[in-house]
Amino acid sequence: MAGRRAVWFITALLILMTAFSAFATTNGDPALKQGISAYEAGDRQQALSLLRGFVIRNFQDPDLPTAYLYLARVFQEQGSPAEALLYTGRIPEEQKGAEALLIEGLALAATGQKDPALARLLKSNPAQLSPTDQLQRGAALAEIQTALGQNLEALAAIQRHGEGRDESLLAQAHDILKRLSNGDLAEAVFMFQGTPLGQDARTEQANRAFRQGLTEQAKNLLAPVLQNAVPFPYRHEAESLWLALGGGDPATISASSPASSAPVAAVNPLPATTTISSGRALGVLLPLEGRHAPFAQLIRQGMEFALEEHNQSRPGCRLVVRDSGATPEESSRAVRELAADPTILAIAGPITGGAATVCARQAQLLRIPLFALTPKEGIPEIGDFIFRHSLTPQAQVEALLSQAMERRGLRRFAVLYPESSQGKTLAGLFVNGVLRRGGQIVATEGYGENLTDFRIPLRLLKGEDPNKNASTTNDPSPFEALFLPDYPEKISLIAPQLSYYGLQDVQLLGISGWKSPELLRSSGQYLQGAIFADGFFADAGATNVRRFVEAYSARYGVPPSILEAQGYDVASLLLQLLVHPQVQDRQSLRDTLSRVDNFSGATRPFTIAANGDTRQSLWLLTVAGDGFAELP
Repeated sequence: MAGRRAVWFITALLILMTAFSAFATTNGDPALKQGISAYEAGDRQQALSLLRGFVIRNFQDPDLPTAYLYLARVFQEQGSPAEALLYTGRIPEEQKGAEALLIEGLALAATGQKDPALARLLKSNPAQLSPTDQLQRGAALAEIQTALGQNLEALAAIQRHGEGRDESLLAQAHDILKRLSNGDLAEAVFMFQGTPLGQDARTEQANRAFRQGLTEQAKNLLAPVLQNAVPFPYRHEAESLWLALGGGDPATISASSPASSAPVAAVNPLPATTTISSGRALGVLLPLEGRHAPFAQLIRQGMEFALEEHNQSRPGCRLVVRDSGATPEESSRAVRELAADPTILAIAGPITGGAATVCARQAQLLRIPLFALTPKEGIPEIGDFIFRHSLTPQAQVEALLSQAMERRGLRRFAVLYPESSQGKTLAGLFVNGVLRRGGQIVATEGYGENLTDFRIPLRLLKGEDPNKNASTTNDPSPFEALFLPDYPEKISLIAPQLSYYGLQDVQLLGISGWKSPELLRSSGQYLQGAIFADGFFADAGATNVRRFVEAYSARYGVPPSILEAQGYDVASLLLQLLVHPQVQDRQSLRDTLSRVDNFSGATRPFTIAANGDTRQSLWLLTVAGDGFAELP
């Protein structure tokens, strides 16, 4: 009898388990479709009830991400962004499409998390969104970028959405224009000429001139607005201003008005989804003249070497090189010229911060991928078509602190920095990084560019009286490591003085510029064991680095520097994507770029992060004897 009960119990259990399993994985539950239908009909509460029920009953169903997406939509629209984030967080990252990224971005923005919100919104592909969602994306991008001080980027976002003609977005742009500096306003007029937004920007320029009593200048600025047939919501303001300027009936303005202010024809960007059939090219923007030209030549040489290697197996690609320009107008014009060529799918460069900012804004507006080679902050955040590969101050500091604090256990630091813009930036990043990791900043001291005797700042770092009458000081250092973010010319003066002031046993931390044969010759004996980070090391043991160095040296007769290596890496990546089967146009190239992971070229492998910046580990180098050695 007991045996029969046992058999019955096991049989019943198996039946229940089978039924439960089928119940848990069913894809026949109508609640999902009903919930979506209720949402689309505007019945949010019914949608919420049906979708929640579906999730509870079908916790292993492959359609769960769809249910999570619609639940997140409902909560976001009901003003509950925290609950929306709860559901978008349940969608696997690799399954998050443009809609999920949009809702997540909107919810992050609503909870005050502007930077991650911007990253999510930029990652969402507007081509995969409905017109309504596209407008939401544009409005949210503009609002966040304005809050972050990225006003021109916000205007570019508005211009890209709703074909630059949606009145609600143009109202947002109208408010932003009033807050722009005169310089940014002039840039907006230039960037958006021939569009409703450009008309409004020029009207604002005329308004400012009028308020300053510059009547003739205001009329010269305003006449092209009224001559232009492009409609914009604030034309009545332009007409009222014209009357206030004594210009007469706006309807009578003819093309005979001042020629100096005649409107420039609008640039018609090539649609990002225009398919390119053959003869694909990579545009290159570099300073071909001026003080940066020698550096640009090395980068260009690295790119040309990449092209030679690429065309050996997959011929047909080419580089189209243009000067990045000495003025914002020249830089913008160079981008427009490259973007007007339908065979050019992407642009590499520029390398200087000012040109990169202008070119990136223009490239974003024209929706052509641009891969900048500058450490200037904020470049990749300009838009979702903008990428960057460069050795940034932040990356150097993070690599240094990882070595000093996590691997070596150092906790007490001092900073001796030049009072230049770069010196202050590096010092600030270092101090913040140490404190964030729980370390201690014992002291910081700055110095002017003409200082040669470092007695005062060095003794102040130790907490000593710099006027104390003593030839040397043997008191132990209150800090374990000293960060010196300066270049060889100054380091060669500072290093010999360290031991004189009792700092010979302090761990020295530097920057990439320390990798200098001249510094080794002049001060190598005082820098033994010093550590610094760099983005390239020609003597590295890695196979890809050895191959590149040997091939480049054989071709040009000299070993490459980081400039040639970075130019080679960016060009190699973009040239590979030009012939990638999934790349048919600029949009698909941009989408493929955003998914790059562990790309290996001449330097260490890198991944492209959500904001368009590359992420790669740097080399940690140390001064060893009469050379440099790689740290593990």
